[in-house]
Amino acid sequence: LEPYDKEAVLALQKMGKDTFAELVDYFLSEALYEDSNELSDKALEVLEKLSKKTILQLMKKLRNPLRNLHKIHRAFGYSLKIRYRKYANDPILIQKFDTKTYEALNAQETKDIVEIKAAITRINIKNGNGRIKIDKESKTLAFGFGKTFESLPKEIKKIFSTNLDNNMGVNQENWVYLDLKVHPVKLGDGSIIKYVFKEFA
Repeated sequence: LEPYDKEAVLALQKMGKDTFAELVDYFLSEALYEDSNELSDKALEVLEKLSKKTILQLMKKLRNPLRNLHKIHRAFGYSLKIRYRKYANDPILIQKFDTKTYEALNAQETKDIVEIKAAITRINIKNGNGRIKIDKESKTLAFGFGKTFESLPKEIKKIFSTNLDNNMGVNQENWVYLDLKVHPVKLGDGSIIKYVFKEFA
């Protein structure tokens, strides 16, 4: 990565390459509905300074270039990797692109409304995305509100943030689950990759 704009050069120098790599990892994971790595305090500070409009525009603009990036995989069957070479002999894998990630980019939100019991494991108050764990399941899934978290009524925000707070550091056997009505976001094979909140069940 070689920025030429003076402001961009200075911003990258101030941020540092490690922090930038963390944020690239984070935004790619968000775009592909994957669980992102925990951000460092410095990366989190940079993220929190971005406006919600900037984040939403970035997420929207990411997906078309990512589809184009998959053309090599679809034509020749090769997976592609983005790696950060912090040390010469030990590159860090940021993202791998293959059939699974291509399908994720083409996932569609359905009009179906289903009821789930879920615990909130992460919320991004800027873009309204997060992660949930469905009761009786081990993995987390992407979750969203269809709008920014900040724009939700105060009472609704408090229910979600309280659920997150109450379950942190608590044995999963004692987690509290919310009864939610949601729209599933599905892949072409019908499997669910994300849920979008509609109302409480």
